[in-house]
Amino acid sequence: MSFTHTFTKSLTAGGVTVAKSFDVTDGSNPRLSETLAGGTTNGQLAFAFDTAKLKSIWILANKDMSIFTNAPSTGAPGKTIALKANLPYEWNLDDGYFANPFAVSVTTLYYTTGGVDTTFVLETIVDPEV
Repeated sequence: MSFTHTFTKSLTAGGVTVAKSFDVTDGSNPRLSETLAGGTTNGQLAFAFDTAKLKSIWILANKDMSIFTNAPSTGAPGKTIALKANLPYEWNLDDGYFANPFAVSVTTLYYTTGGVDTTFVLETIVDPEV
């Protein structure tokens, strides 16, 4: 079975819209969709992926929050992402401008939220072959 993320980039200027869509497809789609309790520091989520197998990642939260890979903020996280409310964090292999933002494989996620509950969505496409 295959899974696809469709990315659409567009710009409207002077009454003209330019848009481009492209697909990222592979055989596995690990994902999370959670309501995270407000006021949480270093909450943990069971989520993992092999960096070498990552093809696409898309993360969205409805409130500002931070996520940390592999260790809590008080430790030595592999990566820290400060999410802005309603602004997706996205990367995919086919975009071509940026290298994979994850230097090491992700074994778990930690998060810190503000004072209110936060809706958190994480979508990935990964190559499932060993």
